[in-house]
Amino acid sequence: MSLTTEQYNEIKRVLDGRRAFAYRDQSRKQEEAEKAIPALSDLNEELMRINREELSARFAKDREAGKKKVSECVKMRRDLLKTKKDLLKEYGFRPDQLEPSFTCRKCGDTGYVENEKCSCFASLEAELINRESGLPGFLPAFGMEKFSSAVYDDSAPMPDLPGRKLTQKAYMEKNVIPWMIRYVEEFDRPGSHNLFLTGPSGTGKTYLTGCVAKSLMDRQNTVIYVSAAELFDMYRKAARGDEPDGTASRLEKAENCDLLIIDDLGTEAISDFSVSRLFSLISRRLSTGSSTIISSNCDLNEISRMYGERISSRIMGGYTVIGFFGTDLRLKKARTKGDRT
Repeated sequence: MSLTTEQYNEIKRVLDGRRAFAYRDQSRKQEEAEKAIPALSDLNEELMRINREELSARFAKDREAGKKKVSECVKMRRDLLKTKKDLLKEYGFRPDQLEPSFTCRKCGDTGYVENEKCSCFASLEAELINRESGLPGFLPAFGMEKFSSAVYDDSAPMPDLPGRKLTQKAYMEKNVIPWMIRYVEEFDRPGSHNLFLTGPSGTGKTYLTGCVAKSLMDRQNTVIYVSAAELFDMYRKAARGDEPDGTASRLEKAENCDLLIIDDLGTEAISDFSVSRLFSLISRRLSTGSSTIISSNCDLNEISRMYGERISSRIMGGYTVIGFFGTDLRLKKARTKGDRT
């Protein structure tokens, strides 16, 4: 996902600040060492003098004399550095103690290694975009790797589960949770990874997608969460040119992030405009290999009736459909809380 100029500048400000702090800290440690070791100041001045002489020799008109001088400077610097190392050790300083303590040692807090983005830059990029992800306030503190099925009802088989007698907890443990764990594990493989989560309200669809989002954000993937109603409202604002709140920027992020989560599809006001925008968004993300999770209280037959066969066929052909059944977890939690009061 490409950064805006403002986002890029913000990342550069962070990196510049880290680098400036490392050099200020190095200067402070250097002063402390020179106070403890008076000879260190003279050694450092001599090293700087040799570096200047070497630089001058590399551009000397007499190339042979220049090469000889460079060789002498290299030897003198090596000897001085050994003397400095021994001196520091004698006074209880580690050899690397006076070097800059960069946050990222790979790139020296520049953000790049051999003209390629360093992992620290990618981490800041993901952190910045995910900061504006729109994920609900209940985003869990853990991802799928620590997900617990204890919240699900285990008292009796679900009457709405076709063909099988499983409790809600057993069904989630056998079918849904393994799928979501595998989804996270395989997310970085090439191609799009798409899920359509369908089932009654309160069966845990949104919470599970939050756990998936947390796992992927921790791995520096960019995630944008948006309800269907909010998504189409942004499209309408963009179409009218009514976007003082940064609608265009948020739409660009939604269309190009690593994972887009569209929640509660089917609860918004449906129009020809919203149907065309949804079809375009789904098709574009499929064609670019971007990943999407859609959750809905509607099944695919209802999606076909509400949005048309073009959209339902895109979902059937490009998404893994996962059904949710059983107890409304929000009502269960409210009843349990009421019993305790």
